This record gives sequence, C-alpha cells and structure tokens, in this order.
Amino acid sequence: MTPFGVDTTVAILSDPREMLVLFIRKPSDNPGDWISSFQEIVAFAKTNDRPLIAITPAFEELTTLFTTNKIDIPVFKSDLVAVKTAARSNPTLYKIQQGVILKKWGRADLLQSIQ
Repeated sequence: MTPFGVDTTVAILSDPREMLVLFIRKPSDNPGDWISSFQEIVAFAKTNDRPLIAITPAFEELTTLFTTNKIDIPVFKSDLVAVKTAARSNPTLYKIQQGVILKKWGRADLLQSIQ
C-alpha cells in the first residue's frame, strides 16, 4: 500500500523491469550494521536505473530512518505477517522481475547484491 492506502501489489509484480525490493520488519533492530550497505545499494540502483523500493509494516519508522540517512526511495506499507513470510532475516533484499524472484539476500549478505 502507498501511504494513501492504494494497493500497488499488481503494479509491482507485473513490472517488466528487474527491480530490487527491500522487506524490513522493524527498522530499529540495529540499523547501523546494514544501513551503510543499503546506501551503496541505493547508489547502485540509481546509477544503473534499477527500480528500488522498500516494503514494511513500520512505515513511519522506516521513513524516518531513511530521511535521517538521506535515502530517497519509495516506501510501501504491508502487513507484518506478509513481511515476516518474505523476510526471514531483517532486512531481506529481493531481486525480482515480473513477480519472479531472481535472487534474495539476507541482512549479512546485502552488499553481495551489487557485487
């Protein structure tokens, strides 16, 4: 959902471009050990014109964390159960194309997504 309550599931899953999707349950769970890696991923995505979005049940908290760290990507709201199902580690990054999971990385492996 967008901040205004618009369901974007179909739009995201039908996008023909290869995109990166960050699933994050609770942004406050020690962000210091992943946020700098994620900043590099954001820079890579922008440089390579790759869509990058974040999905979380903690919309306000993640938006604040991203603003504080100068990360400017779309953040979408989701149900906690859906995010917990998708993200075994917190956070988890997916590379998808038209709803097909091409690759996924857990918290410890975020930087490998751009290497």
